[in-house]
Amino acid sequence: MRPGTGRAPLRLRLRHSVFLVSLWFHSGFRQFGPRTRKPLDAENEVTSRNWNQQTASAPRMSHDRLLLFLKAPRPGQVKTRLAVALGLEGAAHAHRQLVETLVHRLTEIPALELRFAPDDAVAEIQPWLRPGWTTAPQGPGDLGQRLTSAFAAAFATGAERVVIIGSDCPDVSVCDIEFAWSALHTNDVVLGPATDGGYWLIGLRRPAPELFTAMPWSTAQVFAETCARRARHRLRLQLLRELTDIDEPADWQAFTTRQTTAPTNP
Repeated sequence: MRPGTGRAPLRLRLRHSVFLVSLWFHSGFRQFGPRTRKPLDAENEVTSRNWNQQTASAPRMSHDRLLLFLKAPRPGQVKTRLAVALGLEGAAHAHRQLVETLVHRLTEIPALELRFAPDDAVAEIQPWLRPGWTTAPQGPGDLGQRLTSAFAAAFATGAERVVIIGSDCPDVSVCDIEFAWSALHTNDVVLGPATDGGYWLIGLRRPAPELFTAMPWSTAQVFAETCARRARHRLRLQLLRELTDIDEPADWQAFTTRQTTAPTNP
């Protein structure tokens, strides 16, 4: 201390301050300093995992739609041409077996709509439902009117590629459906020709009622007439493989023979 001032020299006071700062740094900083944070990668991992979980649980609306047209298995109202050989009850049983075979092959389709007839048959088609599938009545009118209505309803709910099949062809596979959806990215119409002159599948990427109005249904001219109409309207067409509808006794006999000699594979 300087005489008469009562204060320590400046050098001594500076050394004392440095000592106090050093003491605070080593003892107090750990207690009052910044809190330890998780590594950035760990935080991103947690956030990413939570986002993926939320995304996985959120419902996604598909732009691809599949509708299956079918009838309730009522004797006298289904497979009338088979009834000549099998009887009314036998024809109804055959119809039921064909539908069950087809439904089994299409089980992998996550969202399929069963369009049933008559409109009061919802209870009768319940055994054919699978998780995620829905039902809707076909509604009034001939087949052309019902197809037009079904396509319009599907497009109205956001679908961009709609495929409709019937229940007469049990050989339709998931690969057939997926190929049809894929083809509709670059084509306006997809058709699956049947050996009897009709078609077992039709797919559209926009409504086309001109393909269904005043059509000679249940004749050998349906496929050819549909192709002619799509050409007149300049619609791009993709054809699928040819398959056989099970309508005649010979068709049924061939189907049952195949069923007993080889398993049904999707």
